[in-house]
Amino acid sequence: MIHIAFNLDNNYVTHCATVIASIIDNNTNYCSISFHLISADLSSPNKNHLKDWIKSKGNSYQIFFYDIDKTIFNDFPLGQTYLNITCYYRLLIPTLLQGISKAIYLDCDTIVLNSLESLWNTTLENKAWAGVRDRINDYIRVYNRLDFPLKYGYFNDGVMLLNLDEMRKVDIISISKELAKNIPLALKNHEQDILNKIFYRSKQPLDFKYNLLEYYIYTEEWLYLDRKYYPEIIEACKNPVIVHFCMPQKPWHVECINPYKELYYKYRKMTPWPELKLVHKKEKLSKKQKLKLALEKLGLYKVEQKSTLRKDINNIEEPNNVLF
Repeated sequence: MIHIAFNLDNNYVTHCATVIASIIDNNTNYCSISFHLISADLSSPNKNHLKDWIKSKGNSYQIFFYDIDKTIFNDFPLGQTYLNITCYYRLLIPTLLQGISKAIYLDCDTIVLNSLESLWNTTLENKAWAGVRDRINDYIRVYNRLDFPLKYGYFNDGVMLLNLDEMRKVDIISISKELAKNIPLALKNHEQDILNKIFYRSKQPLDFKYNLLEYYIYTEEWLYLDRKYYPEIIEACKNPVIVHFCMPQKPWHVECINPYKELYYKYRKMTPWPELKLVHKKEKLSKKQKLKLALEKLGLYKVEQKSTLRKDINNIEEPNNVLF
């Protein structure tokens, strides 16, 4: 039995269903999969649509819903971001999934392209969770603001293999509340910073193929990462198990240029919400960005447009292009 957890709200129910569709399509040989959906306000119609749909897929799949009190996270920082308070819900997984010792967590802006069996069977070696190194893994400022040594690494929490028994050894919510209260300005990446800080000694790296971050298929200026990881990233670009649309522009936005977005459309058609109308991304602009746009309209400032997507997504860098 594979256990897979998500956190979401009504706005993301269609995208969560798309991830689930991609899992079912690529894991037909596995005995059974349970989906655990954590939300504060998921509507009854949405729950019923998902229940009926999963039931139609046969006895190998189950779905469970967890209704939480989102006021727990009232004082947690968000700052200027497209995220909302649901990003913190994953901190409750060890508490909610009682009787379960291990789970995979997936963000709702991912798609699964291969079997999850190898990820599920990864040995956690007494670590609390395993994840892929984030693009800022080797950026010293990350470790300065979170106050732990660079040697432990900084992982992206959009895909995690969770050792729930190990995580339950600490009071995650109480510690998280203290961090949110004492160092809110340091938590620039919200719950990801919290999980990296609480378990900085108890994390285990995963192969990049298990969380192909969108940054890794873009130009090198996005990366603060040691070049020793490049061969593994190149392989991940060729044969990803999980693709993560981690940029603000998602596949349902007109502005999305991710080459894997067509696969999102494929799996979306398999859900109870097959129709998709692309919308424009509404961005929250900082005061500095607003000033630049105003000056640009007056002809007093020019924004240089750079090519973002690599010509060959399997090429991590041009020859002799020294990044560090």
